Amino acid sequence: MNWKNEAIRKLKHYKHMCQCLESIPKELEQLELDNQALHRQPPQIVSTPSGFSRNREDAMLNNIVHRQELELALQQATLWVQTVDGALSVLDPTSRELLLAVYAEEDVPHVPDLCRRLGLERTTFYRKKDAALACFTLGLYGLIES
Repeated sequence: MNWKNEAIRKLKHYKHMCQCLESIPKELEQLELDNQALHRQPPQIVSTPSGFSRNREDAMLNNIVHRQELELALQQATLWVQTVDGALSVLDPTSRELLLAVYAEEDVPHVPDLCRRLGLERTTFYRKKDAALACFTLGLYGLIES
């Protein structure tokens, strides 16, 4: 396995995974409110957020399953982000900023702009990027190459 590629993949998903730590609890809160509303409705046919009508028990069961799946996803995402944060914590601030700028940003800044922002020469930039990626990979997996 190419561990550096796996590390790069994690960096590319990092911001999205951090965002889901904010959005999943909000979704869970919405589902809990939906569940409370379902309890107040009569047991006949009910309208669900998806627009389908079904009996109240089916809607309540569907809500419970959805919440359980999201709770599991939240646990997994929390561990994922904690793992990546731990590996990023072994880097100096410049190396961390460099890796996140190169691999985690939607719009990767141009190398000259990034060099100016970080106060690095172009040749130093590439050496520092490679060293930071190697260090980050070691922090994640304990090895760089198979």
